[in-house]
Amino acid sequence: MKLPKTYFGFPIEDGSAPEGSPEAPRKGMALLLALTVIVIIMGFAAEMIISSSVAVELATGVRDRIKAEYMAKSGVNLAVFMTQIDFGIDLKMTEAKQEMADGPGDIWGMMNGMPIGASTVEMVSQAAESFDLGKMTDSKVIDQLKLFEGSFQITVSDEESKINLNYLQNSRRSEVAFAMLTGLFSCPAEKALLDSKRLSPRLMAARILDFIDSDNTATEESGFSDESAPYSNQKPPYKARNFPLDSIEDLKLIEGWDDELHTVFAPYVTVYPFSPLQQVKSTDSKLNINTAPRGLIACLFQDVNPECRDKFAVDQKKKISENQNLAGSKEIGEYLKKTLCYGSRDGSNPTEVKEQWFKANSLTFRIIAEGEVNQQKQKIEVVIKRLDSKGMKERQTDRSWDILYWKMT
Repeated sequence: MKLPKTYFGFPIEDGSAPEGSPEAPRKGMALLLALTVIVIIMGFAAEMIISSSVAVELATGVRDRIKAEYMAKSGVNLAVFMTQIDFGIDLKMTEAKQEMADGPGDIWGMMNGMPIGASTVEMVSQAAESFDLGKMTDSKVIDQLKLFEGSFQITVSDEESKINLNYLQNSRRSEVAFAMLTGLFSCPAEKALLDSKRLSPRLMAARILDFIDSDNTATEESGFSDESAPYSNQKPPYKARNFPLDSIEDLKLIEGWDDELHTVFAPYVTVYPFSPLQQVKSTDSKLNINTAPRGLIACLFQDVNPECRDKFAVDQKKKISENQNLAGSKEIGEYLKKTLCYGSRDGSNPTEVKEQWFKANSLTFRIIAEGEVNQQKQKIEVVIKRLDSKGMKERQTDRSWDILYWKMT
């Protein structure tokens, strides 16, 4: 190897072999190797950073989803509590010889749609101070609630404001339930929809009846000679249920009932509460006149003249805006006569005595609670039935309410 030339002891040549010589090294290989190693390390580091960020985001999302779930559960608990407080007030009213009633101004509906969280806790605490309720509220509790992230909203609605399809199973109630269902299907716009599908109100009601009722005999108006005939060609084939429905979604199993009909009519029908047939009470299948949709009531009284129907609509709108009940249980007949010009009929035919289709109080409610934390949302839908002392004894429980349905999404 050639030694480098020096100048005052410092090398001025590298002393390497001449370029092109077999002994000359390849210039730049070390630099290229170093750059390659650096790029690999940087890529690995970037991958680690991205993976860590994704893992943190996923963990945060799971954490917030769990928080949102418990916010929604808190909403359910609050809604149940409010229905029970209202029930207690109603029971006290009966002790004072007053009628039980449920309507738009009741406690169970006071917080519908209101976001409840740290911000609203502050508002509640200010209201407590304004009304001198300091003795009824604990400042420590309010301070703890302010630490909660997120919020929840609740919606409580009366499930007994709808037609209960499962009473088609009961021979004592099926005639009235069938008449209500036929009336719903006979409204002008709804009938036009059925006509477009080559269906009629009584035909569609008869098919629902055949699917639910306890016998195997097809109703003549259904258009079939056998209840299970239209379902034998399905994949997989099945038979008419001949048993109460578990869910409104089960209606889609019935011949002729498609998604469009389900969208239009599902808000007006229910399958709750489930009542053992031998325990059906006279009030169970009735509609709460104070909470039933105006459109549904109008469909059930199509034989009245338009002037009376308009009078009813104006009166109902006014009372709803003022959070007033339409009528008490003993006032229903008089109210229908006054607003809808509906006169009493012969009591021997329950399908014609329409004032007996209604009541003024309810036991079954649907609760929808939505919790949200940092854009993570969880929704819980529950149907509960309030229980009096007799109901608690029958259910062998010390809880004053029963869960009929629970779903979390």
